[in-house]
Amino acid sequence: MSTNALEGSVIDLDGTVYPGYRLETDVEMGPTAGMTTALVRSGTDRDAVSASAIEPESVLDSLGEVGSILQP
Repeated sequence: MSTNALEGSVIDLDGTVYPGYRLETDVEMGPTAGMTTALVRSGTDRDAVSASAIEPESVLDSLGEVGSILQP
């Protein structure tokens, strides 16, 4: 769904971080759209992260930490 919305966009998806709270939707969609993913654990059960086959590129305890993975 999000990939359709981004078609024809001038946004460089290679340099975009997609933060999300859900592994099965947010984190799984990121690579499909060509984006780096960051799981925000404040909305996810910590045990679900280790039990899942879906692996985000980064794991953050809160959205406030997203600056730590951004590159200038």
